[in-house]
Amino acid sequence: MKIMPSSKYLLLLLILTVLNSCCTKEECIGPELSGYIQLEKFDINDLDSVNIKIYADHNFSSVVSSNNYPIKYHDGSHFINDFYPDLNKGYQLTLYPINLTYDISNFTTKEEKCNRCFLISPDWANFELLNSYTVNNQIQYGQITISK
Repeated sequence: MKIMPSSKYLLLLLILTVLNSCCTKEECIGPELSGYIQLEKFDINDLDSVNIKIYADHNFSSVVSSNNYPIKYHDGSHFINDFYPDLNKGYQLTLYPINLTYDISNFTTKEEKCNRCFLISPDWANFELLNSYTVNNQIQYGQITISK
């Protein structure tokens, strides 16, 4: 069977459409956009606010700023919202009224691909994902979480 010239273009258009539909359509969020810290295993009345001290580096040598924030409670979990860490700094969180202190630092990231397409994965579509961090010198992975 002989394919007509216009049919070739139609077939090519169909192939490109199918290949494009195989592209992922992910929302690519880097570590600076996670926006919260989850607080696990605390009783509902344990927490109402947090003081966050920001240090110039991971060595906790000099305080850059210190602010108090409310702690939110939703669906059985506590959260500190609007937390967008500078991954080069250290953070000391003091939870009130129970006066527990946690040091968060040593953030590492890994590069992830985002919105990959068939045969194509351009570097501009990559983003940095939070890989690990330490809480009181204990390494943790994934979303920033503090456990009682």
